Amino acid sequence: MASKINCGTNCFAGFIRAYSLLVGLLVMVIGFIHLDNVLVEFCDGRVQNCVGPSLVWANSDNPVADVNGPFAGGFTLGQPRWRNVFTLRPDVFLDVWSPLMFGIIMVLCHFANFKVNFIAGSWARMAFFYLFGSLFAIFGYAGNLGIITGFLCVIYVWFALVISIINAVTGAEEMTDPTFSLKITKPGFITSNSKGESGDSQC
Repeated sequence: MASKINCGTNCFAGFIRAYSLLVGLLVMVIGFIHLDNVLVEFCDGRVQNCVGPSLVWANSDNPVADVNGPFAGGFTLGQPRWRNVFTLRPDVFLDVWSPLMFGIIMVLCHFANFKVNFIAGSWARMAFFYLFGSLFAIFGYAGNLGIITGFLCVIYVWFALVISIINAVTGAEEMTDPTFSLKITKPGFITSNSKGESGDSQC
């Protein structure tokens, strides 16, 4: 009977870990789709000298003109430029790169080499991180896919909170770690350590 109970709790926790990893991969896809949406062809080769579809080559009259800046060439009329995407301005940077960054973090949390306890130290912390991500980096991006993935994150939040409560009541060791804690030991070799121990690289 005990083995059946252990198998049940361990399998349930393993399923939710796999679910969270798949959701993280889906969020990464949303990040790439969003980048594709904002990376339009900034340069019109019919009226400008272009370096690829997104960079404007300044003319000989002023070769150091800020032709790829956010206000170049009539930005007030809504014409985007290179630095409307690749910029460190906080308001633009966060809006453009949030989905991809959240997706990468969601996936890397499952590797002990990159695991950060502040985010993935418990089921409750992971639940909060996924809830925060769904509200600020998923729902409003990539159209319908962002809405679907946002609700998948909310479903994970409920699962994670349920496991957190079960773990607090039963103290089941195999349900302690919300991630797979995969270890990359050598190129091409990955081992799992998801039975309660924390990863090697933690903050």
